[in-house]
Amino acid sequence: VSQSRYLAPRLWTYLNEVVIDPLTKISLQQWLNHGIVPMPFELPAFARLLFAAAPLSRVMQRHTRDLLKIYRKKGKLSANLADRNVIPTPKIVFTAQESRVDNLLGEYCKGLREQLLANGLNESGQVALGFYLSFLRLRFASSLSALKLTLIRRKAKVEATLIHHLRDANDPEDLDELEDLLLDGNEDDAQAIEVMLNNRTPNDLRWERTQLDSLLGELQDIYEDSNKFIALLTVLKRRQSGQRIKQTVVFTRFLDTLRDIQQRLQTKFSDLLVGTYSGDGGSYFDPVKRKMVGVERDIIKHRFVQGDIDILLCTDAAAEGLNLQTADLLVNYDLPWNPMKVEQRIGRIDRIGQKHNEIFVLNLCFADSAEQFVCERLLQRLANANLVVGAQQYSMLPVTTEEFRALVDGSMTEKQVEQVAMERASRQKENNRMIEVPVAEIS
Repeated sequence: VSQSRYLAPRLWTYLNEVVIDPLTKISLQQWLNHGIVPMPFELPAFARLLFAAAPLSRVMQRHTRDLLKIYRKKGKLSANLADRNVIPTPKIVFTAQESRVDNLLGEYCKGLREQLLANGLNESGQVALGFYLSFLRLRFASSLSALKLTLIRRKAKVEATLIHHLRDANDPEDLDELEDLLLDGNEDDAQAIEVMLNNRTPNDLRWERTQLDSLLGELQDIYEDSNKFIALLTVLKRRQSGQRIKQTVVFTRFLDTLRDIQQRLQTKFSDLLVGTYSGDGGSYFDPVKRKMVGVERDIIKHRFVQGDIDILLCTDAAAEGLNLQTADLLVNYDLPWNPMKVEQRIGRIDRIGQKHNEIFVLNLCFADSAEQFVCERLLQRLANANLVVGAQQYSMLPVTTEEFRALVDGSMTEKQVEQVAMERASRQKENNRMIEVPVAEIS
């Protein structure tokens, strides 16, 4: 009410522009002219009106797909707007090797937590440990190759820390062996592999080294195609016509997984026009030179849009700002724990001006995993309850990264996550109802 004089001109203007019921109009006039405060039951309508009249709403408008469809219907938008279709996630189960690795990884994660807690791990250390263990699970869910390389780098850091302890103690035990092993290690600056190496005892570090050796022994040979890769391969073969494959974008979080996919695809399709786009730059297969050629990332984008690349493998370096509207299929080879990231990936092909009338999204993840629960089963339940609507449903998934981690480590059940998500979505829907003007009224 104290701002009524300032807001009055805008509110009077919006009486003619925004549809509100006649009784609310009368109440508004009494408020502005005579200072009569609205009744509590009238406040939701006023909240919507005040939101529409706010200065920011004059210069910013959220263009939803529903609003864009109205624009097209009225002839205000000529560019194509494709319909989005999410392909049902195929049932992807562990291979025998993945199952063994999963068991060993579980033992390592549980044992490391117990070791560190027994050594008096403080609260902040427990948080850091949780991030590290979650990171390992994300790498495993992405590919065995990604996990293997992380464990190799982690082992090198563990050995370097152990050498430091032995030198300080003037203890020659295993020193020469560790020096040799360290020289063969692969250096990496990934933050995750540096976690939880301070304040460790030599015996504790030896235990972790033994666990890592067991895991790496199981991961020594990764020749077999995973069932996830086979699912991708099946889809691509269906899209093959002669020597070409209909343009497809494949996203993965990790560069190591991208390289693994690339190598396996080129083994299956020797002349595949494949390109890569990552934080390391870009590359594409040159059919004349018959090898991958490294180039600037902008060149990869242009080659893809011009039709010179069939399969584009991307990390999340390509998840924002890149226009790949010539492709009609996007594959999430792994799923981020931030649902907005999923939507950003899909946005590379779900764009105004998309060349196809329909686009498709395929999510690949292990059956009964946290990723499948959140991005498929929970999303469907929220949609059935009318709590997420529209095409960009992933961006509205009311699940936090912390809840994803809790679901993975077992501290929250699927039922608990669903209950929290339902309550959060209901509150958000009510908030939106109070402040947003329906698109039909502003178009």
